[in-house]
Amino acid sequence: MRFRMYLAACFVLWIVLFFKLSILQVICGGKYRKIAEEQHKTEVEITAERGKILDRNLKPLAISFECQSCYAHPQLVTDPVMTAEELSKLGLGTKGDIVEKLRSGKSFVWIKRAIRPEVAERIGKLRLRGVYLISDVQRAYPKGIAGNLVGFCGVEMKGLEGIEYEFDGILRGSPGKMVVQRDATGHTCPLPEYPKREPENGSDIVLSIDADLQSIAEKELARGVERFKARAATCIIIDPATGEILAMANLPNYNPNMRGNGTPEEWRNRAITDIFEPGSTLKIVTLATALEEGVIAKTDSVHVDSGKIVVQGIPIRDVEKHNVLTTAEVLVYSSNVGTVMMAQEVGKSKLYEYLRAFGFGNPVGIDLPGEANGILSKPDEWSDIRLANVAIGQGISVTAIQLAYAFGSVANKGILMRPLIVKRITDSHGNTIREFTPTPIRRVISERTALELVEMLNQAVELGTGRKVKYPGLTIAGKTGTAQKVDKDGKYSNSKFTASFCGFFPAYHPRILMSVVVDEPQGLYYYGGDVACSIFKEITIKVVNLLDYQYLSYETSDEEETVANRF
Repeated sequence: MRFRMYLAACFVLWIVLFFKLSILQVICGGKYRKIAEEQHKTEVEITAERGKILDRNLKPLAISFECQSCYAHPQLVTDPVMTAEELSKLGLGTKGDIVEKLRSGKSFVWIKRAIRPEVAERIGKLRLRGVYLISDVQRAYPKGIAGNLVGFCGVEMKGLEGIEYEFDGILRGSPGKMVVQRDATGHTCPLPEYPKREPENGSDIVLSIDADLQSIAEKELARGVERFKARAATCIIIDPATGEILAMANLPNYNPNMRGNGTPEEWRNRAITDIFEPGSTLKIVTLATALEEGVIAKTDSVHVDSGKIVVQGIPIRDVEKHNVLTTAEVLVYSSNVGTVMMAQEVGKSKLYEYLRAFGFGNPVGIDLPGEANGILSKPDEWSDIRLANVAIGQGISVTAIQLAYAFGSVANKGILMRPLIVKRITDSHGNTIREFTPTPIRRVISERTALELVEMLNQAVELGTGRKVKYPGLTIAGKTGTAQKVDKDGKYSNSKFTASFCGFFPAYHPRILMSVVVDEPQGLYYYGGDVACSIFKEITIKVVNLLDYQYLSYETSDEEETVANRF
């Protein structure tokens, strides 16, 4: 009897199990199959290829390259301490940091991005549970130049500085997505039936920069900083006719490939972020105002009273003593007294108006992050001594790029151009998406006044304070500047100076305009005519050799074409 009851119970149990299995497999099978599949599926992002940054001749300044990165699924790691010890021996981080990652409780952690091929091979051979390799993409800067301008990316391929930051959305593109199947060990496998969205690669940025000119500027600037024991320096090279920036070099600088070793001090693009009192280079604005407003002519005489004038009880002196100078000689010999007298004639409002027209007091509008406004107070805040100071480049602060483009407007027959750093944007197939063309901002002075200033600036190089930039067979127009810096106590220092020179050549058919600014040169030679002119001259020699053009008879159209075709 018991045996029969036992058989009956077993039979009922089998019936229940059969019924239950039938419900699970037949009626609810699809539902649970879907749940099981979902547990093994995961969505991964397919990184878009970041666009390249190229110079004007399509030489690569920033590219992306394929590499391998190491990651872990901490919940699958059975021995975090041993695993961390093995990985630290391969240089993937300190043992403590890796242990912390493996005990974080997260489902996914990066151990190290962009590892060397030989390290990746050794990781593969270790077969550490829960530790894997994955194909990755990282950024490289083949020439290692223009770091302050080009910028760099972080490990997540996000632009952090310079062009990489300013055009991050265009360079980055749009990532794709793919659903993959993951097994119990954490390995993933794509299946054709799973959905996939292809990434849209980023666009390329073609800059106006000439990599060869950039390299020259950086090397000569570094030599100059070392020679004069300067704190920092900047050099900007532009084409004044188009506003295109051909080079933008800074010291201190950094190799963007070594971004992990850099500092914010080295990353900063001083050409657009740092402000300084320009000194005598700003005298071109005072003279331009006086000439344009007709208060003085180029050949008029100015009585400079043995090189001294007193304004509100404060004496202003010239370095060289003269009694009478022509208007041109005021600029040639950089007379403070003559310049102040002209400023007094034109008045505060007019001088301020022209300073603004030349681009001071506002950003010039370059497509780079961090551009400073400079400092230019309103004329109703100026005392008589402030007017005198501003006229000779003190009591006003500018950026190197503002100064370069102000001179550029003189070289460009009185027309101020918008800075052009990006020439065009192309897609991954080389098709142009957008082109940037030279853009005039406004006419600052008449063509006649501009030509008169060019003649004076050429004489300043031939006979005046800019003599050290003279080059055989080449006409250069330019102006020196030496400005005392303000100490922490608000007083002008007797030991800290900013030395500068802005010039362009050939003077009457300019293709190259260069601004050199040197911060705190040390020693006996701290004047712009010594420090900045020396650096300008060395760069000029290399530029002329690079262009393979002697500039001996630049009046002929054939020779002008030679230079024009180079750019």
